[in-house]
Amino acid sequence: MAVNYLNKTKKIGEKTAGNRFAILPTESNSAAPGGLPSDKTIDRYKKFAAGGAGLIFCEATAISNDARARVNQLVLTAENSEAFIPLVDAVKTENPDAVFVIQLDHAGALADPSFSKPVAVYKGEEGDTPVLTDAQIEEVRDAFIQSSIAAKKAGFDGVEMKICHGFLGNDFMQPRNTRKGRYGGSFENRARFLIEAVEGIKKATGDEFLIGLRLPAYESIPGGFGTSGPDEVIEDLTEPIEISKMAEKAGVSMISVSAGNASGNLDLIHPTPNYPDGVYRHFGWAAAIRKAVSIPVIGAGYSYLSDGKTGMGSWSYWAEKNLADGRVDFVGLGRQGFADPALPVKLLGGSPDKVNYCTACLGCGVLLGGQKEVKCVVYDA
Repeated sequence: MAVNYLNKTKKIGEKTAGNRFAILPTESNSAAPGGLPSDKTIDRYKKFAAGGAGLIFCEATAISNDARARVNQLVLTAENSEAFIPLVDAVKTENPDAVFVIQLDHAGALADPSFSKPVAVYKGEEGDTPVLTDAQIEEVRDAFIQSSIAAKKAGFDGVEMKICHGFLGNDFMQPRNTRKGRYGGSFENRARFLIEAVEGIKKATGDEFLIGLRLPAYESIPGGFGTSGPDEVIEDLTEPIEISKMAEKAGVSMISVSAGNASGNLDLIHPTPNYPDGVYRHFGWAAAIRKAVSIPVIGAGYSYLSDGKTGMGSWSYWAEKNLADGRVDFVGLGRQGFADPALPVKLLGGSPDKVNYCTACLGCGVLLGGQKEVKCVVYDA
Protein backbone atom coordinates (compact mmCIF):
# COMPACT_ATOMS: atom_id res chain seq x y z
CA MET A 1 0.00 0.00 0.00
CA ALA A 2 1.27 3.46 -0.90
CA VAL A 3 2.27 5.76 1.95
CA ASN A 4 0.64 9.16 1.43
CA TYR A 5 0.11 10.51 4.96
CA LEU A 6 2.32 8.66 7.43
CA ASN A 7 5.37 10.36 5.94
CA LYS A 8 4.07 13.93 6.29
CA THR A 9 5.50 16.37 8.86
CA LYS A 10 3.30 17.81 11.61
CA LYS A 11 3.66 20.82 13.87
CA ILE A 12 3.21 20.29 17.61
CA GLY A 13 3.36 23.66 19.31
CA GLU A 14 6.71 25.16 18.32
CA LYS A 15 8.16 21.74 17.36
CA THR A 16 7.83 19.76 14.13
CA ALA A 17 7.63 15.97 13.94
CA GLY A 18 9.11 14.47 10.79
CA ASN A 19 6.26 11.99 10.26
CA ARG A 20 3.01 10.73 11.80
CA PHE A 21 4.32 7.73 13.72
CA ALA A 22 4.19 8.05 17.54
CA ILE A 23 5.89 5.65 19.95
CA LEU A 24 3.45 5.42 22.86
CA PRO A 25 4.70 5.36 26.50
CA THR A 26 4.78 1.62 27.17
CA GLU A 27 6.61 0.74 30.38
CA SER A 28 9.74 -1.44 30.35
CA ASN A 29 10.33 -1.69 34.13
CA SER A 30 14.08 -1.63 33.56
CA ALA A 31 15.32 1.47 35.39
CA ALA A 32 18.48 1.48 37.48
CA PRO A 33 18.27 1.88 41.29
CA GLY A 34 16.66 5.16 42.27
CA GLY A 35 14.56 5.24 39.10
CA LEU A 36 17.43 6.43 36.92
CA PRO A 37 17.78 5.49 33.23
CA SER A 38 19.81 2.29 32.91
CA ASP A 39 21.89 1.10 29.96
CA LYS A 40 18.86 -1.01 29.00
CA THR A 41 16.66 2.11 29.08
CA ILE A 42 19.01 4.04 26.83
CA ASP A 43 19.41 1.12 24.44
CA ARG A 44 15.64 0.77 24.15
CA TYR A 45 15.09 4.39 23.19
CA LYS A 46 18.03 4.39 20.80
CA LYS A 47 16.21 1.61 18.95
CA PHE A 48 13.01 3.67 18.87
CA ALA A 49 14.96 6.66 17.56
CA ALA A 50 16.71 4.57 14.91
CA GLY A 51 13.30 3.18 13.96
CA GLY A 52 12.40 6.58 12.59
CA ALA A 53 9.24 7.63 14.47
CA GLY A 54 8.64 11.38 14.37
CA LEU A 55 7.22 11.50 17.91
CA ILE A 56 8.62 9.39 20.75
CA PHE A 57 7.13 9.22 24.24
CA CYS A 58 9.37 8.04 27.06
CA GLU A 59 7.50 5.55 29.24
CA ALA A 60 5.48 6.41 32.36
CA THR A 61 7.89 8.07 34.78
CA ALA A 62 6.94 8.61 38.42
CA ILE A 63 7.15 12.08 39.93
CA SER A 64 8.52 10.59 43.17
CA ASN A 65 9.65 7.23 44.57
CA ASP A 66 6.38 7.01 46.51
CA ALA A 67 4.33 7.35 43.29
CA ARG A 68 5.57 4.19 41.55
CA ALA A 69 3.50 1.30 40.22
CA ARG A 70 6.58 -0.65 39.09
CA VAL A 71 9.56 -1.64 41.18
CA ASN A 72 12.01 -0.56 38.46
CA GLN A 73 10.01 2.39 37.13
CA LEU A 74 11.76 5.56 36.02
CA VAL A 75 11.55 8.46 38.51
CA LEU A 76 12.23 12.07 37.51
CA THR A 77 12.60 14.80 40.14
CA ALA A 78 14.38 18.11 40.57
CA GLU A 79 17.26 16.23 42.24
CA ASN A 80 18.04 13.70 39.51
CA SER A 81 17.39 15.50 36.21
CA GLU A 82 21.05 15.32 35.15
CA ALA A 83 20.85 11.51 35.08
CA PHE A 84 18.32 11.77 32.23
CA ILE A 85 20.60 13.86 29.99
CA PRO A 86 22.42 10.81 28.51
CA LEU A 87 19.01 9.31 27.59
CA VAL A 88 17.93 12.46 25.75
CA ASP A 89 21.33 12.82 24.10
CA ALA A 90 21.24 9.23 22.88
CA VAL A 91 17.84 9.73 21.22
CA LYS A 92 18.77 13.07 19.69
CA THR A 93 22.08 11.71 18.39
CA GLU A 94 20.36 8.74 16.77
CA ASN A 95 17.49 10.81 15.35
CA PRO A 96 17.99 14.60 15.62
CA ASP A 97 14.55 15.28 14.15
CA ALA A 98 12.59 13.21 16.67
CA VAL A 99 10.32 15.03 19.11
CA PHE A 100 11.06 13.38 22.48
CA VAL A 101 8.49 13.76 25.27
CA ILE A 102 8.49 12.11 28.70
CA GLN A 103 5.27 10.90 30.33
CA LEU A 104 4.89 11.88 34.00
CA ASP A 105 2.77 9.79 36.34
CA HIS A 106 1.54 9.21 39.88
CA ALA A 107 0.14 5.70 40.36
CA GLY A 108 -2.30 6.77 43.08
CA ALA A 109 -4.26 3.83 44.46
CA LEU A 110 -2.49 1.54 41.97
CA ALA A 111 0.90 2.14 43.61
CA ASP A 112 2.42 -1.07 44.96
CA PRO A 113 2.51 -0.95 48.80
CA SER A 114 5.56 -3.23 48.95
CA PHE A 115 7.80 -0.42 47.66
CA SER A 116 5.56 2.62 47.22
CA LYS A 117 2.71 4.50 48.96
CA PRO A 118 -0.80 4.06 47.55
CA VAL A 119 -3.08 7.09 47.96
CA ALA A 120 -6.62 7.74 46.78
CA VAL A 121 -8.50 10.76 45.51
CA TYR A 122 -11.72 9.68 47.19
CA LYS A 123 -12.95 6.89 49.43
CA GLY A 124 -13.86 3.94 47.26
CA GLU A 125 -13.09 0.31 46.64
CA GLU A 126 -9.48 0.79 47.74
CA GLY A 127 -10.47 0.07 51.34
CA ASP A 128 -7.94 1.52 53.76
CA THR A 129 -5.96 3.45 51.13
CA PRO A 130 -5.37 6.95 52.58
CA VAL A 131 -7.40 9.68 50.89
CA LEU A 132 -5.41 12.80 50.01
CA THR A 133 -6.34 16.09 51.65
CA ASP A 134 -6.68 19.22 49.50
CA ALA A 135 -3.28 20.36 50.77
CA GLN A 136 -1.67 17.04 49.82
CA ILE A 137 -3.27 17.24 46.37
CA GLU A 138 -1.64 20.63 45.89
CA GLU A 139 1.71 19.05 46.82
CA VAL A 140 1.21 16.37 44.15
CA ARG A 141 0.24 19.05 41.62
CA ASP A 142 3.42 20.95 42.45
CA ALA A 143 5.47 17.75 42.10
CA PHE A 144 4.20 17.37 38.52
CA ILE A 145 5.34 20.94 37.88
CA GLN A 146 8.77 20.34 39.40
CA SER A 147 9.24 17.14 37.41
CA SER A 148 8.32 19.07 34.27
CA ILE A 149 10.99 21.66 35.04
CA ALA A 150 13.44 18.78 35.53
CA ALA A 151 12.41 17.32 32.17
CA LYS A 152 13.16 20.60 30.44
CA LYS A 153 16.57 20.79 32.14
CA ALA A 154 17.33 17.26 30.95
CA GLY A 155 16.61 18.29 27.37
CA PHE A 156 13.22 16.70 26.67
CA ASP A 157 10.99 18.54 24.20
CA GLY A 158 8.03 18.27 26.54
CA VAL A 159 6.07 16.24 29.06
CA GLU A 160 2.86 14.26 28.94
CA MET A 161 0.61 13.99 32.00
CA LYS A 162 -0.76 10.48 32.46
CA ILE A 163 -4.40 10.98 33.42
CA CYS A 164 -5.72 7.63 32.24
CA HIS A 165 -6.17 3.92 33.05
CA GLY A 166 -7.14 4.44 36.71
CA PHE A 167 -3.97 6.20 37.83
CA LEU A 168 -4.14 9.25 40.10
CA GLY A 169 -4.78 11.96 37.50
CA ASN A 170 -7.60 9.88 36.01
CA ASP A 171 -9.42 9.46 39.33
CA PHE A 172 -9.91 13.19 39.82
CA MET A 173 -12.03 13.43 36.68
CA GLN A 174 -14.35 10.50 37.36
CA PRO A 175 -18.01 11.41 38.07
CA ARG A 176 -17.86 9.05 41.04
CA ASN A 177 -15.33 11.42 42.60
CA THR A 178 -17.83 13.05 44.97
CA ARG A 179 -15.27 14.14 47.58
CA LYS A 180 -15.86 17.41 49.41
CA GLY A 181 -13.64 20.40 48.79
CA ARG A 182 -12.04 21.94 45.71
CA TYR A 183 -11.16 18.70 43.92
CA GLY A 184 -14.40 16.70 43.77
CA GLY A 185 -18.11 16.82 43.07
CA SER A 186 -18.83 19.28 40.27
CA PHE A 187 -17.22 18.95 36.84
CA GLU A 188 -15.31 22.18 37.45
CA ASN A 189 -13.86 20.78 40.68
CA ARG A 190 -13.01 17.40 39.14
CA ALA A 191 -11.14 19.13 36.32
CA ARG A 192 -9.30 21.47 38.69
CA PHE A 193 -6.24 19.28 39.41
CA LEU A 194 -5.48 18.82 35.73
CA ILE A 195 -5.99 22.44 34.73
CA GLU A 196 -3.98 23.80 37.67
CA ALA A 197 -1.12 21.42 36.85
CA VAL A 198 -1.12 22.35 33.15
CA GLU A 199 -1.20 26.07 33.90
CA GLY A 200 1.62 25.64 36.42
CA ILE A 201 3.77 23.65 33.98
CA LYS A 202 3.13 26.20 31.24
CA LYS A 203 4.13 29.10 33.47
CA ALA A 204 7.27 27.33 34.70
CA THR A 205 8.56 25.98 31.36
CA GLY A 206 7.52 28.52 28.71
CA ASP A 207 5.74 28.40 25.36
CA GLU A 208 8.22 26.25 23.43
CA PHE A 209 8.06 23.35 25.90
CA LEU A 210 5.32 20.88 24.94
CA ILE A 211 2.60 19.68 27.30
CA GLY A 212 0.61 16.59 26.41
CA LEU A 213 -2.21 14.57 27.97
CA ARG A 214 -2.89 10.83 27.83
CA LEU A 215 -6.66 11.03 28.14
CA PRO A 216 -9.19 8.18 28.63
CA ALA A 217 -12.23 8.87 26.46
CA TYR A 218 -14.27 6.14 28.18
CA GLU A 219 -13.26 3.95 31.12
CA SER A 220 -16.17 1.52 30.86
CA ILE A 221 -16.66 1.26 34.62
CA PRO A 222 -19.57 2.58 36.73
CA GLY A 223 -19.01 6.27 37.41
CA GLY A 224 -15.84 6.29 35.34
CA PHE A 225 -14.66 9.09 33.08
CA GLY A 226 -16.76 9.13 29.93
CA THR A 227 -20.03 8.52 31.79
CA SER A 228 -22.62 11.06 32.92
CA GLY A 229 -22.81 10.38 36.66
CA PRO A 230 -21.48 8.48 39.71
CA ASP A 231 -23.74 5.47 39.08
CA GLU A 232 -23.80 5.52 35.29
CA VAL A 233 -21.91 3.20 32.94
CA ILE A 234 -23.31 4.19 29.53
CA GLU A 235 -20.78 6.00 27.37
CA ASP A 236 -21.14 9.78 27.31
CA LEU A 237 -18.28 11.79 25.79
CA THR A 238 -19.58 15.17 26.98
CA GLU A 239 -16.97 15.57 29.73
CA PRO A 240 -13.99 14.10 27.82
CA ILE A 241 -14.69 16.54 24.98
CA GLU A 242 -15.16 19.47 27.34
CA ILE A 243 -12.01 18.75 29.34
CA SER A 244 -10.05 18.45 26.08
CA LYS A 245 -11.20 21.95 25.13
CA MET A 246 -10.32 23.27 28.61
CA ALA A 247 -6.89 21.66 28.46
CA GLU A 248 -6.17 23.19 25.05
CA LYS A 249 -7.13 26.61 26.38
CA ALA A 250 -4.87 26.09 29.42
CA GLY A 251 -1.85 25.39 27.20
CA VAL A 252 -1.86 21.69 26.27
CA SER A 253 -0.01 21.02 23.00
CA MET A 254 -1.42 17.57 22.11
CA ILE A 255 -3.82 14.89 23.34
CA SER A 256 -3.17 11.15 23.18
CA VAL A 257 -6.52 9.34 23.34
CA SER A 258 -6.85 6.03 25.17
CA ALA A 259 -9.60 4.22 27.08
CA GLY A 260 -10.28 1.63 29.74
CA ASN A 261 -9.14 1.14 33.32
CA ALA A 262 -6.21 -1.00 34.45
CA SER A 263 -8.22 -2.46 37.32
CA GLY A 264 -11.17 -3.53 35.22
CA ASN A 265 -10.87 -3.99 31.45
CA LEU A 266 -7.41 -4.47 29.97
CA ASP A 267 -8.92 -5.71 26.70
CA LEU A 268 -10.31 -2.23 26.16
CA ILE A 269 -6.98 -0.52 26.83
CA HIS A 270 -5.25 -2.75 24.29
CA PRO A 271 -7.63 -4.76 22.06
CA THR A 272 -7.11 -8.53 21.90
CA PRO A 273 -8.93 -11.48 20.29
CA ASN A 274 -11.24 -11.33 23.31
CA TYR A 275 -12.53 -7.93 22.17
CA PRO A 276 -11.25 -7.01 18.68
CA ASP A 277 -14.03 -4.45 18.16
CA GLY A 278 -12.17 -2.31 20.68
CA VAL A 279 -9.92 -1.30 17.76
CA TYR A 280 -12.78 0.45 16.00
CA ARG A 281 -14.00 2.03 19.22
CA HIS A 282 -10.56 3.57 19.73
CA PHE A 283 -10.83 5.07 16.25
CA GLY A 284 -14.18 6.65 17.15
CA TRP A 285 -13.00 8.08 20.46
CA ALA A 286 -9.95 9.69 18.88
CA ALA A 287 -12.07 11.14 16.08
CA ALA A 288 -14.52 12.67 18.58
CA ILE A 289 -11.71 14.43 20.47
CA ARG A 290 -10.00 15.47 17.21
CA LYS A 291 -13.21 17.15 16.05
CA ALA A 292 -13.38 19.20 19.25
CA VAL A 293 -9.83 20.64 19.38
CA SER A 294 -7.32 22.26 17.05
CA ILE A 295 -4.19 20.71 18.62
CA PRO A 296 -2.76 17.37 17.38
CA VAL A 297 -4.46 14.16 18.51
CA ILE A 298 -2.72 10.78 18.77
CA GLY A 299 -4.71 7.61 18.24
CA ALA A 300 -4.23 4.17 19.80
CA GLY A 301 -5.54 0.60 19.49
CA TYR A 302 -3.76 -0.30 16.23
CA SER A 303 -1.42 -3.07 17.38
CA TYR A 304 -4.03 -5.84 17.14
CA LEU A 305 -4.46 -5.23 13.39
CA SER A 306 -0.92 -6.40 12.46
CA ASP A 307 -0.64 -7.05 8.70
CA GLY A 308 -4.37 -7.55 8.18
CA LYS A 309 -4.61 -11.27 8.90
CA THR A 310 -7.28 -10.52 11.53
CA GLY A 311 -9.70 -9.70 8.72
CA MET A 312 -10.22 -6.17 10.05
CA GLY A 313 -7.81 -4.38 7.72
CA SER A 314 -4.09 -3.92 8.22
CA TRP A 315 -2.18 -1.56 10.51
CA SER A 316 -1.03 0.55 7.56
CA TYR A 317 -4.46 0.63 5.91
CA TRP A 318 -6.19 2.08 8.96
CA ALA A 319 -3.28 4.36 9.81
CA GLU A 320 -3.41 5.93 6.35
CA LYS A 321 -7.21 6.11 6.29
CA ASN A 322 -7.58 7.71 9.71
CA LEU A 323 -4.91 10.29 8.88
CA ALA A 324 -6.48 11.00 5.49
CA ASP A 325 -9.94 11.42 7.01
CA GLY A 326 -8.67 13.77 9.71
CA ARG A 327 -9.59 11.47 12.59
CA VAL A 328 -6.08 11.63 14.07
CA ASP A 329 -2.83 13.49 13.51
CA PHE A 330 -0.51 10.72 14.72
CA VAL A 331 -0.82 6.94 14.82
CA GLY A 332 0.35 5.35 18.06
CA LEU A 333 2.67 2.36 18.36
CA GLY A 334 2.20 0.65 21.72
CA ARG A 335 2.72 -3.12 21.80
CA GLN A 336 3.69 -2.90 18.14
CA GLY A 337 6.61 -0.72 19.22
CA PHE A 338 7.83 -3.54 21.45
CA ALA A 339 7.44 -6.04 18.60
CA ASP A 340 9.32 -3.93 16.04
CA PRO A 341 10.78 -0.50 16.90
CA ALA A 342 11.81 -0.20 13.23
CA LEU A 343 8.26 -0.36 11.81
CA PRO A 344 8.30 3.32 10.71
CA VAL A 345 11.52 3.08 8.72
CA LYS A 346 10.44 -0.24 7.21
CA LEU A 347 7.05 1.06 6.06
CA LEU A 348 8.45 4.36 4.82
CA GLY A 349 11.21 2.47 3.04
CA GLY A 350 8.74 0.26 1.19
CA SER A 351 9.44 -2.95 3.11
CA PRO A 352 6.18 -3.83 4.93
CA ASP A 353 6.96 -7.52 4.44
CA LYS A 354 9.93 -7.15 6.79
CA VAL A 355 7.91 -5.82 9.74
CA ASN A 356 7.65 -7.98 12.86
CA TYR A 357 3.95 -7.54 13.56
CA CYS A 358 2.53 -7.76 17.07
CA THR A 359 0.60 -10.98 17.66
CA ALA A 360 -1.51 -9.48 20.49
CA CYS A 361 -0.42 -12.31 22.77
CA LEU A 362 -0.13 -9.91 25.75
CA GLY A 363 3.09 -11.58 26.85
CA CYS A 364 4.57 -8.13 27.42
CA GLY A 365 1.63 -7.30 29.69
CA VAL A 366 2.18 -10.48 31.70
CA LEU A 367 5.78 -9.45 32.29
CA LEU A 368 4.69 -5.97 33.39
CA GLY A 369 2.05 -7.33 35.76
CA GLY A 370 4.66 -9.64 37.28
CA GLN A 371 7.08 -6.75 37.90
CA LYS A 372 9.50 -8.20 35.33
CA GLU A 373 11.53 -6.36 32.72
CA VAL A 374 9.22 -5.92 29.74
CA LYS A 375 10.16 -7.04 26.24
CA CYS A 376 8.41 -8.67 23.30
CA VAL A 377 8.18 -12.39 24.14
CA VAL A 378 7.75 -13.28 20.47
CA TYR A 379 10.59 -11.41 18.76
CA ASP A 380 13.06 -10.55 21.55
CA ALA A 381 14.99 -13.68 22.50
